[in-house]
Amino acid sequence: MEETEGITVSVLQYEGSIKENIIKSSTDSNADIIIMGTLGNGGIKERLWGSSTAAVIGASKIPVVAVPIEYDGVLPDKILFTTNHFEGSPRILDPLFELAAINMAQVFVALFSSGSTENTTVAEDLEEYGQELQKSYHDKSLVTEYLTGNDFENAIEQYINKNDIKLLAMVTYQRSFFERLFYPSMSKKMSYHTRIPLLVIPAEK
Repeated sequence: MEETEGITVSVLQYEGSIKENIIKSSTDSNADIIIMGTLGNGGIKERLWGSSTAAVIGASKIPVVAVPIEYDGVLPDKILFTTNHFEGSPRILDPLFELAAINMAQVFVALFSSGSTENTTVAEDLEEYGQELQKSYHDKSLVTEYLTGNDFENAIEQYINKNDIKLLAMVTYQRSFFERLFYPSMSKKMSYHTRIPLLVIPAEK
């Protein structure tokens, strides 16, 4: 890799839990990001293999990229960031916009709301949030979208297909045991199903 691509590669070997050792190796190597593969498509694959990637997503304090096995490796020229928090500190999205800048990619910011109609107040908040991100990251091509429906995953997948999105980005938050029990992490669920790479950014380090 170093001779052909000019990239230095270090190989670390650990024994034991996949999740714990990936987190440990990222700390030992002072990594900025973790990249893992995922089989995607849900079902039995989700239970047998995807759980390792989801577990790392839930435990990591640095961004994680989950790359589906069927992904063709095309560099992302369109990135979708989906949120329902309107992150108070836009700087949390630095990894996303740095990646977008490197690939000269357009960023789409989507807010999903259950139901069939838009909430006017929330739609206005989304537009204001988009303007704040445009200003913070000097990105005039950024687009905001208000998505509605009864199924988050389906709405996001339809939007990805319609707009030829190449990378999905989400922010994950630390939650209590009961929150995790009754409200499963959407970023983890998307890591099981997405057919394009998923960038998950932890809200708290």
